[in-house]
Amino acid sequence: GQVESIEAYAGDAEVTFPKTQIAYAALTWDDPEVEMRALSLEDVVEQLAYDLLSDTHGGWENNDGAYGEFCFDARARSIHLEFNERFTSSELYTHDF
Repeated sequence: GQVESIEAYAGDAEVTFPKTQIAYAALTWDDPEVEMRALSLEDVVEQLAYDLLSDTHGGWENNDGAYGEFCFDARARSIHLEFNERFTSSELYTHDF
């Protein structure tokens, strides 16, 4: 499981991410302290996507995988996720007569 692509748009036109560094507060599973990182805007978007996936759909990368799309709308100050989970199902029925 991984993010396959990150694209930025202004209206319908694809644009490049601004070359800027952003302070990002990170937590790791083995350390209760907040770690401050300086990341590019594109890296912050990717890291935030992974963090939100872990928070809302833990194990999304397991089983038959998952797919979806994030939409970060800067103007509306919102993040929208469409998430599709894949899994194999099995049902066992036994009968003794």
